[in-house]
Amino acid sequence: GGWKGREETCRDTPASHQEAITCIAWLPTEEHHDRSGTPDTFCGGVLATGSRDNTVKIWSLPPATQLSGAPSALQEKGRGKVEATLEGHSDWVLCLAAVEKEGGQPLLVSGSRDKSLRLWGLGDDARWECAGVLSGSDSGLHEDGAARHTDFVNACHLARVSGLGMRLVSGGSDWNVLLWDVQRAGGKGGALRAFEGHSYAVRCLAMADTSSPGEKEKMLIASGSDDESLIVWDPRASGSGKVKQLSGGAPVLSCCWGPGGNWIAAGGGMPMNSMAGTTDKVAGWLRVWDARTWKLIDECTCLGEAELRGQGSEQYPPLP
Repeated sequence: GGWKGREETCRDTPASHQEAITCIAWLPTEEHHDRSGTPDTFCGGVLATGSRDNTVKIWSLPPATQLSGAPSALQEKGRGKVEATLEGHSDWVLCLAAVEKEGGQPLLVSGSRDKSLRLWGLGDDARWECAGVLSGSDSGLHEDGAARHTDFVNACHLARVSGLGMRLVSGGSDWNVLLWDVQRAGGKGGALRAFEGHSYAVRCLAMADTSSPGEKEKMLIASGSDDESLIVWDPRASGSGKVKQLSGGAPVLSCCWGPGGNWIAAGGGMPMNSMAGTTDKVAGWLRVWDARTWKLIDECTCLGEAELRGQGSEQYPPLP
């Protein structure tokens, strides 16, 4: 089923993006769960894409039952369709995050170079609409004194936390990580808290609900940055909220938590033809840490160009 073992070709779709797609998010809709209540990987759902054309597009995906048969029979049945174009951002859309709200309704968040985040959902008429705008500010503060982004919003993540409800975290080129209460925000007010500690743009984010049985309101946030660090934050902690700062040796571009926040993985690097250097001189890296002891569990790195010189291989031939 699905696309496994079948070569796909890019097809022009009516109402598709007019510029490069920069981010993507998927979530199942209520009718696309299997009988056990677990989302089926290829059972349709909602696909959202963000682009340099300043829009977010919502795509409907065909159910898995339609994704079988000869490739020729799938040219139309396997084609996603644009259900809605969400407009409002005045610059490139750089990040997307999506979750299911209680009741099975989708919630989508988009972040942009226009310094803002937009919340999207289904209205009473079952059409997608903007549910709120978390706008940026040149001063970095909302009128109530709460924090706002002052530069591009590069990353965002949504999660439901026990006892707290829906939480949104965002990171930007202003070096800051902001935590939002989605229910309280609704387009009004500033962030619940700002975390400051990075020295370059934030590129990735991940939240983990660390509440154990009988506990509530425990969570951790991880943020990766061009400053080559992965920082773990605890919103309940006093001071800066920083729990641990881990080194990647090169820009941190992606991160995720393991179940219950027991471990954390991060990856990143720098293009091998880049003029910028990195501390560990690696072109790409992946590291996994135990979040209870912060000890490195495993890692994988790709040497940078200088280290590869004279060490030719099939993948990296000797440099002249």
